[in-house]
Amino acid sequence: MRIVTWNINGISTILQYHPWCESKKFKVLLDALDADIICLQEIKCRRTKVTKEFAIVDGYDAYFSFSRSKHGYSGVAVYVRQPLKPISAEEGITGYWTQHETFEPSLAIATDSMVLDAEGRCIILEFELFVLFCIYFPNDASEERRMYKMDYHQCVQERAEQLLRQGKQVIIAGDVNAMHREIDCCDPKNNMKEWGISNFQDVPARRWIDDFLFPKGPMVDMTRYYHPTRKGMFTCWNTKIDARASNYGKCRTRIDYVLASKGLEPWFKNSDIQPDFRGSDHCPVYADFHDTIEKFDPVGTKVHDRIRDHLTSDICSDPCQIAAVNFEEYSSKQKKLSNFFSAKRPADDDHASIESQASTTASQVSTFDSSENDCISQTVGATKADPSVIPIELSTQVSKLDTLTQANATNSVATGKTYYSNTKRKKLSVSKSKSPVDSNQSSLSSFFSKASVKKTSTTSSVSDGSKNTPPAVAEMHAPPIDSKQDDEYVDIEQLMKQHEQTVKAGTQWNALFTPRKAPTCNVHKEPCKEFVVNKKGVNHGRRFYLCSRPVGPQDGPDSNDYRCDYFMWQTEFDKKRSGNGYK
Repeated sequence: MRIVTWNINGISTILQYHPWCESKKFKVLLDALDADIICLQEIKCRRTKVTKEFAIVDGYDAYFSFSRSKHGYSGVAVYVRQPLKPISAEEGITGYWTQHETFEPSLAIATDSMVLDAEGRCIILEFELFVLFCIYFPNDASEERRMYKMDYHQCVQERAEQLLRQGKQVIIAGDVNAMHREIDCCDPKNNMKEWGISNFQDVPARRWIDDFLFPKGPMVDMTRYYHPTRKGMFTCWNTKIDARASNYGKCRTRIDYVLASKGLEPWFKNSDIQPDFRGSDHCPVYADFHDTIEKFDPVGTKVHDRIRDHLTSDICSDPCQIAAVNFEEYSSKQKKLSNFFSAKRPADDDHASIESQASTTASQVSTFDSSENDCISQTVGATKADPSVIPIELSTQVSKLDTLTQANATNSVATGKTYYSNTKRKKLSVSKSKSPVDSNQSSLSSFFSKASVKKTSTTSSVSDGSKNTPPAVAEMHAPPIDSKQDDEYVDIEQLMKQHEQTVKAGTQWNALFTPRKAPTCNVHKEPCKEFVVNKKGVNHGRRFYLCSRPVGPQDGPDSNDYRCDYFMWQTEFDKKRSGNGYK
């Protein structure tokens, strides 16, 4: 069984990294981690921005905690691979949002419980074997935040120790935002100088984690448990200088942990970092546990205990509000906008019979409309000749329409319900029928179609001189087609010249939109990488080129594999490329 923790620095941007950018599917990333429980920190997302792809992942159950104080900040998520299922799920470390009755922070914690849990930093999942904490600890960027951070650390310790006193085991997975020892820092001497201390442990957060871990405390740092003296085992790098590839730079730290209580030690199997997983300035950290261990039952008989038997629970409390499957937007209970525009079904059989009767009447009127149109088309010539004359057939059909309308009204009165839809249809159909359409009127499409040339002449009907009669069409004669006529002469040279001009114009446009070519460094003869000055000052916004290789030591035997000291401003390179006096 594997547990993974990873600070992804934004759930909406992680799929932009290789190799996840090839599939653009979040499930591919989760499957690649190959873990049963995946704890993610700093998802930086509001609930309204979480798409179904991230919330409902096939084969996993997702749990979310979002920041309430600042949107798009902090936030944690836990994905549990099915069929594993927790007994309960809780949001926050203090229990404020769930009105936890068995835990209350001590008076030593000055920060209010609502403030501690307002940033969405913790999810607690209780299993039969252990209680899992997925936590994104605060940083200590300022003095005010330092007090908030230490209150949060203290609350985590009190909550874990209470569970241990109750006989439960605890696992804390997340970004602790604190280095434990000097081996977890790339440059401990310079770091102590910046803090103004002589002992690396004198920072409050480092002292807390040292007292919380074994042998002083109840928790075990599983990665150091298996690699106690390994150097360079960092989990966070400076992405601006691409320091991860060479594991070099000033900002390399180990601040991501999987901490397990001492009582789970028989289940320990292995733990390590995964620096090859890209997508964030942090890398994943995993902890493996044995699937089966041997133990003795109360009678003294040796038995095999399977860990998955303790992680699949049929006991469920009230529906968990932080489980994505219970979100209203994904539960199929929320109405869609299209539901408000769909047709309503008949309420009872009486209504249905009336609708059937109305449809029958409508079909009769439709039949009448078609016959009326035929009648109008037959008498349209007479109507044009004398608009005051009304054909006898049309007057007869209008009388039939009045009779149908009265019959429909009688049926409506008899049933006690009034329906106006069919009557409106009849009136509309009559109004359309009473507007005769001139068959000789040109349609809109005729203005866009090619004129056809006829071989024989055609004559139009003779006009009687009225204003409504269209003018006669003049005769048109098409020249005879000679089947023995030779093919037209084609100027091949002219066509080749036009083709060359087209190709030249296309090349010029492509050159206009093609990214400019970067210079090559002097040592590796490789294209450089372009950067922009973000620091405020006289050079703010200026672009420059550096060697594209990762940063690394310059005095070692492999110094040629790392970034050389090549530097050039973009303006200087443009002058050199154009040859405007640059040497």
